[in-house]
This record gives sequence, structure tokens and C-alpha cells, in this order.
Amino acid sequence: MARGTPAFYEGTHAAGGGSADAMMTAIIYCLTTYQSNGEQAWELAKEIDGNLATYKAVYHSVGDRSLGSGANKGDTDIWIYLWRSGTSLYIATAQDYSPTDGGWSTAAYHAASSAAFVTIADATELNWWCVINEYEAQIIIDTGYYTSTAFGIPIRPHSAHMNGVGRITSQSGTGNGVSIGVDRDLTASLRAGQKVWLINQTPDLTSLQSVPINIVDVVSVGASTIVVDGVVNTYAIGSLLGYDPAANYIRTSGLTNCYCVSKLDGTWLSVTGQTMGMINTLSVLANEADIDPGPDGLYHCWPLWFKMSAVPSAVRGRVEHILMLGLGTQAAADLLRVDYDDAQRWQVFTTLPASLVTNWAAAYGPGATLTPGTTHEARSMDATPIVAGPTPGPDSPDVASVVALTPTTIKVTFVYPALDNVALRSPASYRITPALTIRAVTPEVTANPTYVILQIDEQKDLQVYDLELVRIEAAP
Repeated sequence: MARGTPAFYEGTHAAGGGSADAMMTAIIYCLTTYQSNGEQAWELAKEIDGNLATYKAVYHSVGDRSLGSGANKGDTDIWIYLWRSGTSLYIATAQDYSPTDGGWSTAAYHAASSAAFVTIADATELNWWCVINEYEAQIIIDTGYYTSTAFGIPIRPHSAHMNGVGRITSQSGTGNGVSIGVDRDLTASLRAGQKVWLINQTPDLTSLQSVPINIVDVVSVGASTIVVDGVVNTYAIGSLLGYDPAANYIRTSGLTNCYCVSKLDGTWLSVTGQTMGMINTLSVLANEADIDPGPDGLYHCWPLWFKMSAVPSAVRGRVEHILMLGLGTQAAADLLRVDYDDAQRWQVFTTLPASLVTNWAAAYGPGATLTPGTTHEARSMDATPIVAGPTPGPDSPDVASVVALTPTTIKVTFVYPALDNVALRSPASYRITPALTIRAVTPEVTANPTYVILQIDEQKDLQVYDLELVRIEAAP
């Protein structure tokens, strides 16, 4: 489920005519240029109207094309419908689509949401930016005022031990004890006792199969077969199996115009899906715009998350290409360089709706190539959560939570108190993969601590880690 290095595209079109044509051409270019594993990431699935003035086409991404093989590549399905009416551009996203069924209608797609995202006066001056990879795209357009849109699937926030996604190759029936064949070995990323989604994907050259999402219980996980309980429907070969593997979303302008094609429980209210909202990782930062840059002279930036606004209320994932930061003294089109890293260059926008929230700026990237205005240095406050792994041994305390307090500090909380001995205080008793050196272990100041603080080498942004406990004992 590796996400490729995003590409950052930008362009301009002078006033005088043809701006709508230029923007439509630019979006098509961005979609058709980006590659995953040496292949075009967003394939043209169906050209309904190739005339630029009335363009209608469906594009399809399967995510990481290094996963799987043949017709079963990738770990998700993102269907994008792009169309135009005069000077207005529209976009939609869906979980399933049948090119055989003709155009874009409720008979041809399964679970979709859509919106008009920009109207461009044909004679206006146009500036645009796009950051894109095989999972997600953010598009910012300046025609005298800023608009922004986004689509794709956010970074899944789930533990690596429950986050595997594969393609269905066979199904023994329905009910309980159903054997589902999968095209890849998911023994390291799914576990007995968890739930997984079965999401239908219509095979090529067939009409849409109206099969709803089914959430089932995992009984056992083998190298090529997963046994599950609670199967109601029959799924086509190539359909998705995994934990929320297609949380496709679309966003236009601000926070209230965010939609996901289905709710977390696998249902949807209508073709527009369930409204979602952006949330900040730290709600206490309401006055951050008044102090940035901070006493250290740096701006501080935070990631954005999608959180459902209705029951069940749960985070669906993190947006990859936007950082939020205090407005401070920045100007639109400035650059933000995170952690002094030239590979982490983000384009700053301060004008609504591109900035999403009043008194905050939004930085789009990484990968911005333009260097106008001022370059600001920033420190990412995205302390990536480390995932709690297995705790081997019958006497090991269960882990309640693993929280990254800072990029170099982790708090490991136990369900029950741990025995405060040499093993508990030894860095060798804790293993992090990918490897991070553990510098020190400080237990809670009690006889039988309920947590320890680990001092570690700095975590990489966007990297998910596993923590394994060795030789730790529960208190008697």
C-alpha cells in the first residue's frame, strides 16, 4: 500500500479567451501523466464525449500497481467522472462502474458523489496547481479568486495488522464459514476476529452488478484463502476484500463540501453518499494564527483528517497533500519548506476557499517547483502514530495504546500494570519496525507502572511503524 511520490504540476493561461479549454486540458494532462509502477496510474476507462467543449470521460485508478498482477492489480478502485458544460467543470467519484453500460448514470455506477467545482469565465486569466499520485489529487485554481477540489482515497489510519487489502478470486457461497479466495498473501495484515469489507467490482465488459457492501467477520486467514462469517451476497472476481478499502471521497471548496461515497458501516444514504468534514489533529490550536511563526522562528504545520459527521462518527483517513498552518505573515503562492527539506516543498494559499479555514493557511504539496515570494521554514508537528504490534508471551501485559507524543517520544500504555524490573527499563525489550533506535525507557513513577515513555530516533513523516514487546511481564 505504498503511495508513490506525488507530482506537482502548475500552469497559467493569459486573459483573452480559451481559459476553460486550458483548464480542462490541464486536468486531463495531470490524470494521464502520473505513473504507478511504470504504468499510467489513472487509466481512461470510458470516453463518453471526446470533444473538449463538452468533454465527458471516466478515469480509473487501482492504487499501488506493484500489488497483485494481471487484472487484479492494486489495492483499491477509484472511478472519476470528469465532464464539462460550457465554462463549468464537474467531477464525480464512485466505488464501482461499468463502461459497458454506456455513460455515467445510476445504472452504470455504484455509490457515487459529485459536484460542480469551478466555473471559468473564458476570457479570464488562469493560474492553476495540481498535486497528484495514484490515490489522490488536489487541484487549486486561481481566476481572480481561489477554488480548490480534491478526490481519491485518503491514507488509511488503521493498524498494519488489520489493514491488508486483496482481490477476491473465488467464493464458496454465503452465510457462515465461507471461503473467500484472495490473490495475495494477507496473513501478515489481517487477523482472525476482525472485520473486513467485501466491495463489489464489476468485471470488464459486463453490466453493473448491484451488490452492496458486506462487512463480515474473519474466522481464519490463510496464504490464499480467508474464511469469514456473515456473507450475504456473491461477489465478482476482482472485487475488494479488506478493512474499509475504498473510502473514496470528493471535496470542493471548503470543509462542508466533503463527501464520501459510502458510510463507514458500508451503507450510503443516496448517490451523494455521506457528508464528511475535515478535522484538525489538535483542536487547541484555534489561536495558532496569532503566534505563527513561533518563538523558534518556524511555522508549525498539521495534517488534515476526514471524520464522518454522522453516526458512525469515525476517522476514515488522512489527506495526503494538504498541511494546515497558522496564517501568520505569509502570502499566497509563498513556499513552505518542511524540516529544512527541499523534497518537502509545499505551496501556500491564504485566500479562502483554498485555505479551507479562516485565519489558517493551507499548504499543498509536497513537490512544489515554483519559487515566488518568500520561502518559509516549517516544522511538521505530525507525530505519526506508531502501531501497537503483538505482545508475545502469556505473562506480557496487553497494550492499550501507543501514542507518539513528539516525533522522538512514544508513550506505551498497558491495559494492566507492568512489572517494574530490568527488562521493562531495557531498550532491548522493545522492537520497532521499520527499525528505529530506542535511546531510553522511562516508566511511570509508580511501583507497577501503567505506561512507559520511549525516547527514540526521529520518526519519518507518513511512515507507519510496528511496536513489539519482548520479555515484558505483567505485575503480579
